[in-house]
Amino acid sequence: MKPLSLFTAYEKKTLTQKGITRFYKKCGEYTPALLLAAIADTKAKQNKLNEKNKALKSFLKKMIFEYFYHYQPISDEPPLVTGRDLIHVFGLTPSPLFRKILDLVDDAKLTKTIENRSEALELIKDVLKNDG
Repeated sequence: MKPLSLFTAYEKKTLTQKGITRFYKKCGEYTPALLLAAIADTKAKQNKLNEKNKALKSFLKKMIFEYFYHYQPISDEPPLVTGRDLIHVFGLTPSPLFRKILDLVDDAKLTKTIENRSEALELIKDVLKNDG
């Protein structure tokens, strides 16, 4: 269901990088298999190739390519910040806020909103300023 929902959002021009990243994170290592199954399902249900099915298959193939060549290499990199940074740089004590901050930084890294440690630290400062 989800690959079709992503395609629908893509067609409506409402699909965001954040939405794609959320899909990749949720499916994890099963992402390529799920997308390939969606392609196979599309092929199995069609009597003749129509433009919508061609567009869907093209979109799913692009998603697989993006997963392997853009998402996965970035997700395999070490985190930009850790819980130790939250303790030593920001003086925080371990709490549920840690996971919220670390997830936010990870999402920003995966969507290429931030690219390095200093940008991650700035993001955290902004979050703490607005959250406090």
